[in-house]
Order: sequence, then C-alpha cells, then structure tokens
Amino acid sequence: MNILILEDDDDKYSRVECVVRESGNALQRVWRAENIAQARGLLAEHKFSVLILDVRVPYRTDEPPDDGAGVALLKEIMIDAAGQPPTHVVGLTGHADVHSVHSEVFRRHGWVLLEYSATSPEWANSLASYLSHATAVANESDDGDAFDVAIITALPSPEFSELRRVFPELQGPTKLDAKTLVWHGTVTQTNGKSIRVVAVHSWQMGLTAAALLAERVLGRYKPKVLAMTGICAGRRDKVQLGDVVIATQSWEWQGGKLTEDDGNQHLMAAPEPCRASGALLAAARALKGRPGCEASISQLPPVAPQNLGWTLREGPMLSGLSVVAAKDVMVEVAKQHRGYLALEMEAYAIYAAATFSARPCEAVVIKGVCDFGEVDKDDSMQLVAAERSAKVLRALLNEFLT
Repeated sequence: MNILILEDDDDKYSRVECVVRESGNALQRVWRAENIAQARGLLAEHKFSVLILDVRVPYRTDEPPDDGAGVALLKEIMIDAAGQPPTHVVGLTGHADVHSVHSEVFRRHGWVLLEYSATSPEWANSLASYLSHATAVANESDDGDAFDVAIITALPSPEFSELRRVFPELQGPTKLDAKTLVWHGTVTQTNGKSIRVVAVHSWQMGLTAAALLAERVLGRYKPKVLAMTGICAGRRDKVQLGDVVIATQSWEWQGGKLTEDDGNQHLMAAPEPCRASGALLAAARALKGRPGCEASISQLPPVAPQNLGWTLREGPMLSGLSVVAAKDVMVEVAKQHRGYLALEMEAYAIYAAATFSARPCEAVVIKGVCDFGEVDKDDSMQLVAAERSAKVLRALLNEFLT
C-alpha cells in the first residue's frame, strides 16, 4: 500500500510517519513530499492508496507555507484530474483558523481534516483508525500494492532458505494474514530495472496447501509472474542429479479411476494438464540457448563449489499426493507421458491457480532434481537442487522482465 505524506515540518512528519508505521500494514511504502511541486511529481508517477497532507505547506522549495496550498493541490488532482487521484485523503493542520476555513471542503468530498496537536493524541488515534480502514480496503482491491513477482516454495528448508540466499533483497517476515508470513523486497535486474518481489513458503507440502496459498497470494499481491522453486524427484533415464527442470505442464498423476482386474487394482489415469506461461517458456529457451548457460547461472551469488555439471531441462513435471520412494512408481507414471521428467507435489496447483485466476498471470515452476524417487534415496542433493532452482528463476526473471 503506497502512502504519500505531504509535510514540510520535520518534527511533524516524524510524528505522522510513526503513526503510519504502527498502523499494522508492514508492507506499506511511505513517500514524503515537502512541498506542492514535489507532491505533484510523485502523484504523476505513482498510484497512492492514502494521501496525508498538511493543508499549510509551501508551493515550492524555499518558499513560505501557504494556508491554502494543500487544498489547491486536492482540487487539481480530484477535480481537474491532474495526476493519479489517491484512494483516500486525510488532511492535517495545526492551525485552528486554517481548520475552520477548509474543513467544509474536506467534508464535501468525503475526506477528513484532522486538527493536529503536539500535546494531544486525539489526531493520532483518528489517523490510526482511518489507516486501519484504508488497509482493509487495500487488502481487497488496491493495485497500489501490486508486485511484479510472487514466489512460493513448499518447504521452509531447504527450498525457502536457499531462495532467500539467492534473493538477499527479500526482507521480513511480515504477515500476509494471521497464519502466513511473507518476505518482500526490491530486486535490481542486470539492466538496472527494479522489480518488486514477494515470497512465501507453504504451511505444508502438497497440492491442497499450495493451491490455497497461491490463490491467497494472487488475490493479495496481484503479481505479473507467479513462480515456484524447490526440489523434485527426477526420472532416472531422463535427467541427472542436480539438473534443473522447468515444468512445461503438470497434472495430478494419481487422478483418474481405480479399477480391479483379477484382484489387482489399476489406475485408469485421466490427465487434465495445466501449463506454464508460453512467454516464460520462450524466455527460458532463449536463456538455455546461450553458450555456457548453466555455468553462467551457477556463478550467480552465492557462488558454491560445483561438484558436478548440470543441465537446464524443460518438460512435464507431474504432481502427486505423496512423496515417492519407489522405483516401480517412477516407471509406472511414464505410461501417462513418455517424456515426463520429474515428480513432486505442488506444480499442478500453481499452474491451476494461475490458469483460473481472475487476473492475467504468467506462471512457471522450476525445481532441481535431488533424487530419483527410489527407496535408497537420501537428502544429500537437496541444498544444491534448491539453490540451483532459485538461481534459474533469478536468471529467467532477468530474461523475461526487461
């Protein structure tokens, strides 16, 4: 939620900002303008959920405060449609005469003009209540808090911990809701462009949790890109340990109809695939087509010793309800798609959430191969696989969000 404070007095600004910071929305971004000219510029560039303005401010730097400057700005943006109108407006003034002159203007437009006092908490309590309401509205509908990228992992460790190492800009945690923590930050691309990224790990593994979380993240942060990184079980005859798979499509491989023949149960599979973003796959192919792609990605920080080479691959990644540690299962699933590369437990939910989202969203799932889904598998490759998947995502975002 973007908040603009128009205030020329440093002490007053500090008090107002303190109320804003304590209002409960840790994901808000607070901007300051010290005069009308600065405010005009910011309102032209950004959409603000809340504008908190001192009515008596200067028009320009080095000019004295004007009793009607704040109201003049409001008339420009709300009546003359100059700049992007804020969703909510709260006025402040420490002068009783200014309050009496302009309070009717605020009431007429459904805004509020608070009488500021350095010795009374009344204005601060009113402002806090107003911000609480604005936050609740923003949680439902405000695009001012939209992010460029939302990243989900299933596991806090090693998947999310490695994601944060590759994206050190992520700060947190803050609360998405009472049960979900999120991390967020501004990531600078190689071309200098900045993108806003929010990241979260699921409460537990599996399709149901991933689908619920993805829907919640899509509704709250409205990302252009929804991504998942992590680890998967690879198909032994198609991939190597440490390879990274970009899922072109996914479905629930255990879905269908169970039948019985001579006392033996058989699954008649009924795949209903959901697919990755075509634009992201095109960007992935461009990335993969560059000489030394994998070596270049491996050099993204943090740089770790490379004990074995790896390959960036793309193909079907199927989702199930259980962790697989049985060679026969890995072989049996090949009957559903002879070219499938990996099994895991969440990709289908991510793609389904993006496919059926009310807002357009590009989705991609990228996971590193940490085992072959066999009974003797171990955890020794999980850290490497999780880290590489996060690095591939970072490189892909550089390719896609230019």
